[in-house]
Amino acid sequence: DLQLGAAILVECQPGYFFGQEEHYEKAEVLLICVVGGWNARMIPICEPIYCGMIPLVENAYISSATGVQYQDQVTYECYGGYGFGGGSATVECQIDGTWTQAPTCTASSCASLTAPANCQMVLENGDGTSYGSVVHFECDTGYQILGAPTRYCTSTDWSGDPASCEKLQCPPFEVENGVTSTTGFVD
Repeated sequence: DLQLGAAILVECQPGYFFGQEEHYEKAEVLLICVVGGWNARMIPICEPIYCGMIPLVENAYISSATGVQYQDQVTYECYGGYGFGGGSATVECQIDGTWTQAPTCTASSCASLTAPANCQMVLENGDGTSYGSVVHFECDTGYQILGAPTRYCTSTDWSGDPASCEKLQCPPFEVENGVTSTTGFVD
């Protein structure tokens, strides 16, 4: 117990403020022990600073949030076809009541593809590098496709394995009680 006349100085830690109307906007509160209790109607309570509305991020949605007060965090996810161009996907309520820099979701793209040897590349959809572009590969006559004949530009890269064209060949065979010989090529 404290004696009459004892004084206590109360300050909120950084990132906090006095939330009661009696103490609002004060940097510190001096409480003095008087007959019947303390010289204030309410003992001060330090509450976390409020950062306000969560920042909106175009082409993204909020995947998790802890609140809108000091040290609370909000994490975003980009919609399909978009990605973070670097930086953090999370914002945090700072000591001064503002949010850290919000992320940016930019349209995804893929590297340009080129047709492999003995192959034709046909652009089915898009411009060939933007999200959703579709490219189809067709081998020249006498060749067969290896890898994915159709590839899609996804949020991160091209789908499927790279295409290549392999020359068609007939497997060797034997004729029982017979003889085979190569006679050349027929066009």
